[in-house]
Amino acid sequence: MPAAGVTRVDAHRALPSGKRGFRARDEPDNGPRSRAEWRYAKGRCSRGRGRPGTYATGMAPDLVHAGHRVPLVRGRTLFDAADELELVVPASCRRSGRCHECIVEVTAGGDALSAPGAEEAFLRPGYRLACRASVERNDADIEFAVLRRRLRIFMPPDGPPLEVDPAARVIDNRVCLLADDGTPVDDLGPAHGRVLGLALDVGTTTVVLELVDLVSGEAIAAAAFENPQRFGGSDVMARISYDGEHPGELRRALRRALNAELARLYAAWGVDRHEVVEVVVVGNATMRDLAFGLDVAPIGRSPYRSTTETAWRAGETASTAVERRAHELGLLVHPRARVWGAPLIACHVGADAAADLVAMDGEAAGLPRMLVDVGTNTEVILTDGRRT
Repeated sequence: MPAAGVTRVDAHRALPSGKRGFRARDEPDNGPRSRAEWRYAKGRCSRGRGRPGTYATGMAPDLVHAGHRVPLVRGRTLFDAADELELVVPASCRRSGRCHECIVEVTAGGDALSAPGAEEAFLRPGYRLACRASVERNDADIEFAVLRRRLRIFMPPDGPPLEVDPAARVIDNRVCLLADDGTPVDDLGPAHGRVLGLALDVGTTTVVLELVDLVSGEAIAAAAFENPQRFGGSDVMARISYDGEHPGELRRALRRALNAELARLYAAWGVDRHEVVEVVVVGNATMRDLAFGLDVAPIGRSPYRSTTETAWRAGETASTAVERRAHELGLLVHPRARVWGAPLIACHVGADAAADLVAMDGEAAGLPRMLVDVGTNTEVILTDGRRT
């Protein structure tokens, strides 16, 4: 029997003959043939939206994602609901809870889900692993959102290639990494195909990346996705606190999301990961240092300085820049690619603001200028043409 207040409608009578996904009344019933028919046959069609299946005269509770609804069924997980909604949820452990990738935010009805298990101990309230959270009660809507969403970004119109001065150069048909004085310091092997670099801006909310040809300066491809570290808090202070409680979890979340996006770009543009031999990373002090696995706790307390800034002020290093090899960070590029974290300005004003200054030629114009970088955190930089 249908639930109280809900009326079942015969799909054969509701749709005209020949409507895709449903049989005309005079056709033999040989079982469901299309995805839509399987949904109808299982009683899973959306409710109250003019589509065949169950129509609501008094709405029954649903699982909801971005306004799209599927019926609540006890025992089903949020991952099952995502499958039905055709959402892409990252996972690499066959839904066993080990990979920590399928994080979703539950915005309503969380008390109707199963209690968090040991696999979810690293998550704060409001966040669940989609493969572990199952429906226990079906008396209220449960609303959730997948964290890792790809975003659309506006790119500047096509223009001349960028002027590049990479650390990776082709010398005698071999790819070499150079020191600041131009001396070769590492041989990455024969030059096959293109020599590419990756520009990476790790924002608190959004991550943007671009593949660049290091010979011609041409931009090959670009992408953006929501920073998957949101489960650790929406601002840098919350993430600093979270990283102290769960060291490394935020870095791993970013690495997994970034590698997944790189794999997608490589497949779409015919790129071999070994062609990417240099990576430049910018972001505010916290985001940059988290990406490199540095201790961010000092940024969260007075005088709010990165460990790299403290070392630079003490004369222990020549810069606040950070350098690693890709295999140390687990990035899906050439294993010995140089990964360079651009220098910070001071305190929370990070490498992203420094990159902005480079992009606008800093003090080169000799005129008063103001730079405003509006993001989750906002920086304002003024120059009179002589000093900043």
